[in-house]
Amino acid sequence: MIDLGRLRALHAVASYGTVLAAGDALHCTPSAVSQQLAKLERETGSTLVEKDGRRLRLTEAGRILAGHAERVLATVDEAEAALAAHRDTVTGRLTVAAFATACRALSAVRVASSRKRAPRPGHRAGRGEPERGPGDAAPRPRRPRGPRRLAGGALHYPPGIARVELAATWPT
Repeated sequence: MIDLGRLRALHAVASYGTVLAAGDALHCTPSAVSQQLAKLERETGSTLVEKDGRRLRLTEAGRILAGHAERVLATVDEAEAALAAHRDTVTGRLTVAAFATACRALSAVRVASSRKRAPRPGHRAGRGEPERGPGDAAPRPRRPRGPRRLAGGALHYPPGIARVELAATWPT
């Protein structure tokens, strides 16, 4: 398997003509570029470069691989850009739980504010009832799922629960 870092080194030597310029472009030493080229030659079983005075010249196999390297590296750059764009996109469902009086006053503003920052999550408002157990005639009281005080007064939030200061994020 051909290593992408070594392909980058070959592509840089093909593009810039010298190991020194390739090292500058890759932000590494000329020695590191030479080592990457030597490893790439061992991986491929082909002589990719030969000395031409103080410069390196690509062999026929080196030119073939450098041409493929350019296309492979362009595809990898496109894939990384697509993943970065996906990573910056907020998706999912926003669930807000609050007392009815607080919910009326705050949730519309918060949903509108969050849609400006992340327009893709699905927002849905509704009224829910406590869960019922099998055979229960009346709603079972649920154990509070909010934060608990730990020794020393610190608050511990269960997984999936986050504290948001509304005053700090209130739109102006």
